[in-house]
Amino acid sequence: MEERIQKAQLLIMDNRYLDALEILTEILREEPDEREALRLAGTAWMESGEAGKAVKALDYYRKRWGDDAKALEALGCSHFKLGNYGLSREILEEAERLDDRNPSIERNLGVVYHHLGEEGKSIRRLEQSNELGPEDYRTMYALAMAYMLAGRPAEAEPLLEGVLKVPTPEEFRTLARVNLKRIHKQIETMERPKTKD
Repeated sequence: MEERIQKAQLLIMDNRYLDALEILTEILREEPDEREALRLAGTAWMESGEAGKAVKALDYYRKRWGDDAKALEALGCSHFKLGNYGLSREILEEAERLDDRNPSIERNLGVVYHHLGEEGKSIRRLEQSNELGPEDYRTMYALAMAYMLAGRPAEAEPLLEGVLKVPTPEEFRTLARVNLKRIHKQIETMERPKTKD
C-alpha cells in the first residue's frame, strides 16, 4: 500500500490529479480509514476542481485524526475555491500556526488576504513565501501580480522573468509573457518624459 501511496504523491506533484485519484480511491475502497490516502485524495480533489468532495474528505480527516498542517492547507484552499474566503483564512492561519515555515501555506494566505482586500498583508505573506521557496513559480507569479496591482511594476518584472527560468507549466509561462509585455509598456509610459502642450 505504501508503494501505491508514494506513486499517488508523485502523480500529484506532477499535476496528474485524476491519475492519483484512481489509485487513492482504490486504496480507500480497501481501507476507508487509510490516513495518508484520505489526505492525499482531499488534496487531489481540491486541485482537480472538486472542492466540495475535498471539503468532505478533509473535514472527516480532521475529525478522525485532528489537525495536520498539510490537511488544513488543502481544506483552506478548498474553501477558497468555494468562495468561502473568511473560513479559508481561518483554516490557513491555523495551518500556519502548525507549520510557520511552509512557503505554500504562506503563498495561499497571501492570495486569500488579497481576496479579502488586505493588500499589505497579502504582499507580506507572498514575500515571505518567496523567501522560503524562491524557485516556486506559483509564488513568483502571485507576488508579481500583487506588485502590479500595487503599482510596483519594476518589482514584478524580475519575478515574471523568474517564472520563465524555472520549470513551469505552459499556462503560467504564457501568463508571465503576457504580463511582462504589460509591465514593459507600463514602465515605458512611466519613464516617458511628459511633453508640454
